[in-house]
Amino acid sequence: MGILTYANGLRYMGNWYDGNRHGQGTMFQANGNKYYEGEWRHGMRHGKGIFYWPNGDRFEGNWFNDLREGFGIYYMANGERYEGPWQNGQCQGVGTCYWPNGNVMYHGEWKNGTMHGKGKSYNSDGSLLYDGEWKEGLRHGRGTEYNMGVVIYEGEWKNGLKAQ
Repeated sequence: MGILTYANGLRYMGNWYDGNRHGQGTMFQANGNKYYEGEWRHGMRHGKGIFYWPNGDRFEGNWFNDLREGFGIYYMANGERYEGPWQNGQCQGVGTCYWPNGNVMYHGEWKNGTMHGKGKSYNSDGSLLYDGEWKEGLRHGRGTEYNMGVVIYEGEWKNGLKAQ
């Protein structure tokens, strides 16, 4: 167990092994706020941990070689959150994003941190807005748009726009 303050003001308090942060430990920002608390391996975030951003966002979940990996929850300061799998530090696989009121905003496939593949988006009141295919965060491919439970468009989409 030890404490080290870095030249940039970050301060680490926790376990060490062979001169590296290793085991349980907490990194603090220069102002004293937490930066990361959790498991470390050979100087990198590795295992379960919580990362804090200065804007109030935070990530709670698994880390592998300093990247978010496996299951995790990203809480945004505005009350929205994402729950699901991570790969190489980005949302990847089937995950869910929630509105601040707890209703689902999007449930479906993610690739490289964006909605990509099959998925459904919802209004904050919980009503279905779109059910279909996505590409790089935009409606793309076959999909159905809804308004108050009524189908208003069913067909092809391209780069977020209705294909005419």
